[in-house]
Amino acid sequence: MHGIQVNERLTMMKKLLFLITLSILVVGQLSLQGQSLTLSWEGEVLGDTVSVLPSAEEELSFNAIVNNISDNSFMVLAARVELDMPDGTTSNFKWEQDYGPTTDTATAAKFIPASGSSDTLTFIGRYKPNGSTDVAIIKYSFFREDNHDDVVEVVVKYMHTPNAVEENLSQGVRFSDIYPNPCDQMVNFDYTIDRNREGTASLKIVNLLGATVREHQIDRDNNKLHLDVSDLEGGIYFYSILMGEEVLQTKKLIVR
Repeated sequence: MHGIQVNERLTMMKKLLFLITLSILVVGQLSLQGQSLTLSWEGEVLGDTVSVLPSAEEELSFNAIVNNISDNSFMVLAARVELDMPDGTTSNFKWEQDYGPTTDTATAAKFIPASGSSDTLTFIGRYKPNGSTDVAIIKYSFFREDNHDDVVEVVVKYMHTPNAVEENLSQGVRFSDIYPNPCDQMVNFDYTIDRNREGTASLKIVNLLGATVREHQIDRDNNKLHLDVSDLEGGIYFYSILMGEEVLQTKKLIVR
């Protein structure tokens, strides 16, 4: 009789362990299935952190496309958290509509169908350095209206170089803006480099992820550069003029 009771207890323990294991697997599977959103730009999945490069523009911007990778359609909201803002700087964002600097969470949701995405203008993060040269760090979150735990987040580092600094760095070097801008085939810019200025001049174009997509050495004996950009995908890029390792200026380039 005692042996039978022991066997029954062992059987009950095995069943209990099986149920616990099954529950863990089910919960884990549900957790994996719960991640419905991803972020991308120009066909590339965005990482947890993105850097927006220095620019002479008064406002820096960050764009992202929100992708619904699930089989269900739902409404999506966006939110902003200013993690580290230098004194005197401001930020705001657009999610279907523009929100002011004091709004952290969008009040209107965006419908994203199953296996669908937002368009390129649905979300824009904006940052105004107002003369500051310090780095600003802002987190953006995108989540289902009916389930705030189903969320994707990205931390954006905004870096800025004001015009005054640019002018000091550019002594002996003069560059026009790239033109035409926006462009679709060729871009041009005019320049002069003082012969007494040391260093090799170059042009570098990077995408929003900070990856270099084009780098071209500038001929000192020529005053104009023509560059074919027809192979670049449409979107926002940044181009920098360098003298050796020194960045003289960085500005936005839009490719159609």
